[in-house]
Amino acid sequence: MKWTWLNKGQPLSDHLRDRRQNNFNLIRLAAALLVVMAHCYGNDDPIFKLSSGYLRAGTLGIRIFFFLSGLLVSRSLDQSPSRLNFVWKRVLRLYPAAIVAVVLCACVMGPLVTSLDLYTYFRHPLFYQYLRTCLLVRVYYELPGVFGQSPLGPAINPSLWTLSLELKLYAGLMLAGYIKNRKIQTALIVSLIVLLASASWYLYSVQSPGMIDFRKHFRLPYCDLSVFFLLGMLCNRFSKHIMISDRWLLLVLPACYLLIAVPFFCRIGSLILLPPVLLYLATSRLPWITKLTPRPDLSYGMYIFAFPMEQLIINNLHLKSPTTVFFLDILFSLPFALGSWYWVESKALQWKNKVGQKHV
Repeated sequence: MKWTWLNKGQPLSDHLRDRRQNNFNLIRLAAALLVVMAHCYGNDDPIFKLSSGYLRAGTLGIRIFFFLSGLLVSRSLDQSPSRLNFVWKRVLRLYPAAIVAVVLCACVMGPLVTSLDLYTYFRHPLFYQYLRTCLLVRVYYELPGVFGQSPLGPAINPSLWTLSLELKLYAGLMLAGYIKNRKIQTALIVSLIVLLASASWYLYSVQSPGMIDFRKHFRLPYCDLSVFFLLGMLCNRFSKHIMISDRWLLLVLPACYLLIAVPFFCRIGSLILLPPVLLYLATSRLPWITKLTPRPDLSYGMYIFAFPMEQLIINNLHLKSPTTVFFLDILFSLPFALGSWYWVESKALQWKNKVGQKHV
């Protein structure tokens, strides 16, 4: 029996198979811009105000990233001829652009703005520690003498922390692939969703006296974002049965309001409402959405270059208007996003079938 959410339509699997039938590049770019907005506006973030302080634009943007990542990366694993090929494709997608961003910040931007002389800068332990961020196992945030007096703090590129979590989730996804029984796989995914969603709810709530303190064992962002990654995996698992039609619009419009304006849905309720909203928008054939969808995937480049650019804008132009900073950040980061896609990311992805083609 097929799932018929609101009405029969085209299976999600068809949209995932044909790029011309989806708008994932646009949705990912919108998610990146939400993160940029959160960094530029701080507590004046429009979504933060609309939700009465229960949801930030950055939180919404990263949730979108992780849901789509769970959906598309788990599909990539299903379609890869071997696990080695899957790992290779993940390395090519994640590392080259991130390494370029880290090296440019450490070796170009840092020397230009540091308060130290170059001899001291390049010999400083923080410089070499920051370069270790290229491994994406652990993210380091500071460079010697850089942005020490910045209103944003000394962090060079705090957005990179999510890439470390992505790696861990990829590893978990690959390990789950060793479970051959699909029913057991599905039960495991659902169980983890319930466990991590419960942990998120607990961490959001006010701890009462006498309750066991799990905070040292569970980090809220890790729990929250892992749930959305798992929800994406679950949608991929049932992609042949999730039927998407224009009737979904009847759900999307009120869901968007609830996600932003109602505290419960800003937090835990988004687990229920955000996935169908994203699936509809990502597969909609509405003409205006289709026309806005860019051919290059600019989201990753925008995400990893925007915060260093914001630091440069804030510390050199000394602007007070967050709206001005936001649009200038997009304007100055866009060439880096385009360069990242055309000169780094797409070039790296040309090698995706060079390793692990033999099925294991």
